[in-house]
Amino acid sequence: MAKNNFNVTLDLGLLPEVKFQVSRTSGHNVLFMDLDASPAVSKWRNGTWHLALTAWERNTVADNGDTHFLKPRLGKETFDAMSDEERRNIPIVGNMAPVMQKGQQSAVGMQTVGAQQTQRPVQQQTAAVNLDSDEDDLPF
Repeated sequence: MAKNNFNVTLDLGLLPEVKFQVSRTSGHNVLFMDLDASPAVSKWRNGTWHLALTAWERNTVADNGDTHFLKPRLGKETFDAMSDEERRNIPIVGNMAPVMQKGQQSAVGMQTVGAQQTQRPVQQQTAAVNLDSDEDDLPF
């Protein structure tokens, strides 16, 4: 059986209830997510948090080789309560493309030259916030 390995790219700014800040102390970019308000996030019995996504196969391969797109996976009750328009407007938060081995031909005619194709185009991040004011540290 052939292996189907994929590179996955997520645009973190498109995930529900995500905000970005620059730390006042370290200057690092920090991601905050309101875990209780995001229907695609759940806390498991062992105390860990999980983001559930669904990979949908594209009708045609994209110019950059993407074969799937990713959307947040919502619970059945949440999904059933949505209108058709709300369902269509669930954001695409990422993409998937097969990992290409050296010398392997992709579906869009590009050939890899290294051991693996690992770099993917970086999507522009949204919702960047810098807290230079006296506001509290949490963006929610």
